[in-house]
Amino acid sequence: MTPFLRLRQLAAAGAVAPLVALAAPAVPAVAAVAHPVQAVRTPHAAPKSCAASASSLPVSMRLTGLRRRYVAGGRHWSTFRLRVHNRTALRCPVTTVLAYAARQGGLRPDSVQLQWRRSGHWVRVPAKVQLGVLLALAGPRGGLDLRGHARSQVRLRMRFPADAPKGEWVTLSVGFTPLTDRTGATLPWPVGVSDPHVFRVVGTGHRPSGAPRLAETGADATSTLALCTGAVACLASGAALLRRRRP
Repeated sequence: MTPFLRLRQLAAAGAVAPLVALAAPAVPAVAAVAHPVQAVRTPHAAPKSCAASASSLPVSMRLTGLRRRYVAGGRHWSTFRLRVHNRTALRCPVTTVLAYAARQGGLRPDSVQLQWRRSGHWVRVPAKVQLGVLLALAGPRGGLDLRGHARSQVRLRMRFPADAPKGEWVTLSVGFTPLTDRTGATLPWPVGVSDPHVFRVVGTGHRPSGAPRLAETGADATSTLALCTGAVACLASGAALLRRRRP
């Protein structure tokens, strides 16, 4: 499978628990927490963190303002937001990862240019490609520190260089919180996944679509299921990326 069939298929179906179980063995850092409920109920899980919640997805994540189509090589930025909601009464530090996959493949770290808004200034978001999925840490390096039931958002903007892969893309966001295992090691634990958003990247001569729309899930969307082989790659690579970025 290409790095992009399961990314939409499983995420759109809300099958997050199977994704975590499948992704965990691929990353040594999270192999010890392949079974979420058992892991968070050990004495080593912080009782005052959302990682101790009985919910498999204690954090709600939404990408808003995304378009149906983007023009590669355009000078203008397109803004969107990542909205995060801690649905528990517990504190929840959340680091957010944006994942992209393209039907055509061939993604490079500069296939999409990303920035986020910090203190009135736009800041470049570095990206890397792992297992065919482009990954970027969006928002504060230390993550969003959410109190119980708190909401927050990250303002983002993106554009695509002229040589970006054309055709269908899919993107979603995954949130991770620190979890301490029995050995005392800190592991990135998935706590939220946004709905997938499917869009097209086109060459010059096309106008960008101004109507944001989430990916369809009906019969007309069958052809776009090939966009989503990367749900496992997204979660596994995102966790590995966070682990390597920690000081």
